[in-house]
Amino acid sequence: MVSGPSSKFSVSSSLILGVFAVAWAAIVSLACVPWFIRLLGIESYGLIGFYVTLQAAVGLLDLGLGATINREVARSAALDDLDRARRLLRSLEFVYTVVAITVFVAIAFAAPLIADKWLGPSTLDRADMNLAIGMMGLVAALRWPISLYLGTLIGLQRAQVSYRLTATMATVSNVGAVLVLLYVDRTIWAYFVWQSAAALLYVIWARWSAWRTLGGSHSARFDGGLLGGVLIRSAVMSGVAMSGLILTQLDKFMVSSSTALADFGRYSLAVVLASGLSVLIIPTFNIIYPRLSALFAAGEPAERIRFYRLGTRLFLSCLFPIALSAFFYARDLLLLWTGDASLAMAAAPIAGLLCLGAALNGMMHFPYALQLAAGRTKLPLLINCAMLAIMLPLALVLVKQYGALGGAISVLSLNAIYVVIGVTVTHVYLLPGLQKQWMFRDVAPALIVATVIVSAGDHLVTMTALGPVLRLAFATICSLAATAILLFVYRDARYVLREAWSAATARLRSVKREAIS
Repeated sequence: MVSGPSSKFSVSSSLILGVFAVAWAAIVSLACVPWFIRLLGIESYGLIGFYVTLQAAVGLLDLGLGATINREVARSAALDDLDRARRLLRSLEFVYTVVAITVFVAIAFAAPLIADKWLGPSTLDRADMNLAIGMMGLVAALRWPISLYLGTLIGLQRAQVSYRLTATMATVSNVGAVLVLLYVDRTIWAYFVWQSAAALLYVIWARWSAWRTLGGSHSARFDGGLLGGVLIRSAVMSGVAMSGLILTQLDKFMVSSSTALADFGRYSLAVVLASGLSVLIIPTFNIIYPRLSALFAAGEPAERIRFYRLGTRLFLSCLFPIALSAFFYARDLLLLWTGDASLAMAAAPIAGLLCLGAALNGMMHFPYALQLAAGRTKLPLLINCAMLAIMLPLALVLVKQYGALGGAISVLSLNAIYVVIGVTVTHVYLLPGLQKQWMFRDVAPALIVATVIVSAGDHLVTMTALGPVLRLAFATICSLAATAILLFVYRDARYVLREAWSAATARLRSVKREAIS
């Protein structure tokens, strides 16, 4: 087996491609949102927001199987037993097909009830709403098996294929929808017809890629015994996944059922803006989790702690300045993004609070990765259940009292409580004695420096008559300054960055020499 620089570069290339795929999908989605609002109106966009929430809710039925097939296929590949992987994929395909049909039928029949009893008052035609909700069910059913095939590809170490699929289909579904609305039909019905077509293409492409990588489906057969064993092993992780999804989607369900559809449209817009932080959060988690897993397997507690603390410092040095800038300048971001001053004014407070909540949630990805790497899967399940017990009454009260803004307040409050409880419990069980060091030496400096610099910049800007472009330019400068100061404060972070820069430049020189030769 060949190892060394080439294999390392392969891993690096996969990571870079993953970051690019996540970033590209986010950019395309953000770029298309103003078009959807302009062409359909804020109420119809509320339906799109409800579709995204509904799709996430359908994900609860996954029961951890998407992650399970990743692990099981990787294990089969390591044992050179691809026939087992093929039998598992065939068996899970049967399960996913049954669930997909059930999802479509259930949502289609429930469409009038959802329109009348769940979604708030709307000026949209009731028949159009019923058709749109029925089409949501079709799209959700078609997209349902995709996680199965992407998990298979990742388990076979073909993450690059998965990333290309994700980036390409994000472009097709969003940009294609804009073109359909512009040149074919400006109705919510047309939007979901296109989403159905895109979802069908996505699932066909993903299935073909997965089976092609596995060597074809010719020897695959349904294996009930194998399926049962996998379902049992995935039980705990399914609980973690389900509780996590409920926590992240509960505010949206509360707001969609308690406010007018237009208000939920504005809330959905704010959610999309806050989700932009995932461009930084998701790739970071994909880096730290396997690294921590390897350190646990190698039995290196000192290196494990060093990596955990260093990673926290580097991550928060970037995350906190960006999130705080989004909080202070949410109105400017929304105005430039949508071009609608009244919409920006209404959605800005919600977006700002959601960005802060997203930052706190992103901070928790380090303790979460630590829990999974240590094999303590029951720990995040218990924490999530405790958070659900807090979130449910909190969201009910706040949304009833303050509407969409109450939903954002509940998200921020939940994540603040989540940080206090989750971090404390994680450190007590896995890294005893590290709680104070992590909070006061790793987290607190990043939070304090970012808050002081970004808020001071906002105070200076409010004393001037700058337009949104210049305001955001100044915010960017303040954010970069905060990150630079933090990297100077964290000396070990400077060392890592120098090493990374040296490695990158060395690799570039190597590529240049190979190209010349």
